Amino acid sequence: MQLPIDEPLDAFNWRLFLQKWSRELIEAAQIGDITLPAEVIASDWVGQPGATDSQLAVLEARLGRALPPAFRQFLTITNGWKVAAYGIQLDVWDTERIEWFCTSNQEWIDLWEQGYYDGTSADEEVPDILRSMRIALQIGTGQDSRVYWLDPQAINTADEWEAWEFASWMVDEDVYDSFWDLLHAIYLDFRENRTHEFNKRYHPNDDLAALRRKLLRLNTDLTVAAQTFATPLYRAEYQRAVLQTLHRVARQVRSLREQPLDLEATLAALGALAEATAAEQANLPTIQDVEARHIFITRLDDAEQSPLFEALGTRDGLIRATTIIRWFVRLPNP
Repeated sequence: MQLPIDEPLDAFNWRLFLQKWSRELIEAAQIGDITLPAEVIASDWVGQPGATDSQLAVLEARLGRALPPAFRQFLTITNGWKVAAYGIQLDVWDTERIEWFCTSNQEWIDLWEQGYYDGTSADEEVPDILRSMRIALQIGTGQDSRVYWLDPQAINTADEWEAWEFASWMVDEDVYDSFWDLLHAIYLDFRENRTHEFNKRYHPNDDLAALRRKLLRLNTDLTVAAQTFATPLYRAEYQRAVLQTLHRVARQVRSLREQPLDLEATLAALGALAEATAAEQANLPTIQDVEARHIFITRLDDAEQSPLFEALGTRDGLIRATTIIRWFVRLPNP
């Protein structure tokens, strides 16, 4: 499926931008990629009512200063904004939750103080990340422990504060000229991930030719999944069983693609394959305790030849295959 070409977005036209993003999220819910409440879908808006003048006045009084223009205008359109789709987990806070970063994260700041700047020399340069962190206004969170903040000391000629995206595991923080630029960067990641998923997974608008092309990708995904188990960390019998199982299912998908089936018959056959792999794995023995199971399949120096190694490998291969096929054909996992 070809995604529509983006229409131009005027600077600071929050309503146009957010309505566009909202429509794309609702479309994702309509095809089963994400879940949204029925009333949200019916309203054609995933955001919140805009903040009132009173709410903004209370927030600015609590902070002791006025908000930068882009972020303030954003809040008048939607008092908070959440996205949970295509690898993006974004939560832009509402006026009640926005707060100086140090209020709830002083321990985090202290750790960075200890790691980067001991304060013993007046000439010692303070890293920009620590300088910003100390005075930052936190405005939200994201996936993988990301935090978003605005820097009230880094202000450009348009009175916009720098907007930061940061996580403790990131090698370098991402810094933008304004909140507008930050949110657009997150949106572009959303669109890129969405396009990638559309190209790999069956979409309700696909015709038979498109589905057959995507079956090649499904076959590749099963093969790649098998390769992730090709590691000396696992017992050879277990590893071999996983590989053989996933390659077997990949061959079944390849065979299915070569059959003269129409669109509905192909989808039905994929669903039947997912049911068959799920039923097969349900009949195999397992070790319920996760830690005990891990210890068992990594017993590399044990000469015991137990049929349980092969059974566990076959079962794990089938579980992985079932999950991949169900995701591809948009069937819910039980």
